[in-house]
Amino acid sequence: YHPLIDRKARRADVLASLQRVELVHLACHGRFDVEHPTRSGLLLDDGWLTIEDLKNLELSGLRLAIVAACEGATSLPLPGSEAISLPVALLLRGAHAVAAALWRIPSDATREFMGELHAALLRQGPFAAMTMVQRASFSRDLASEAWCGYMLHVRGAPPRWWARLRLLLP
Repeated sequence: YHPLIDRKARRADVLASLQRVELVHLACHGRFDVEHPTRSGLLLDDGWLTIEDLKNLELSGLRLAIVAACEGATSLPLPGSEAISLPVALLLRGAHAVAAALWRIPSDATREFMGELHAALLRQGPFAAMTMVQRASFSRDLASEAWCGYMLHVRGAPPRWWARLRLLLP
């Protein structure tokens, strides 16, 4: 456990930590820059940690990255069915799975959702944990913007866009 909170959450420290942890939870402000997608990223104490900053990292030990930031999974499609996004950048550098939000997320409801997600991750893998917590959130009428925008990206698998739709089916 290696918390980087407030002033300790500096770009160099976060980049170094990403290369030596198995699980990271990034709770901060995020943005997606449509004009310059590689400048998209997360706001840390000393500035933006961008997609560009990740290009030289080795993240094969990173089992799961949770990006609890607005627009953390927003992407720009490129020709050839590729996309530029923070999850894609992390996966290309070796991360095994990334959970991130597609849009702006409310802090209070997200705090509850993330607490439940972390508890579920202690008992099961990311796919099962995300599905279980999203279903429970739906059942309890938790504000949908707090939970249904989260997508799980897994290296070698297409994003689970359909997982949110499956929640609504019997």
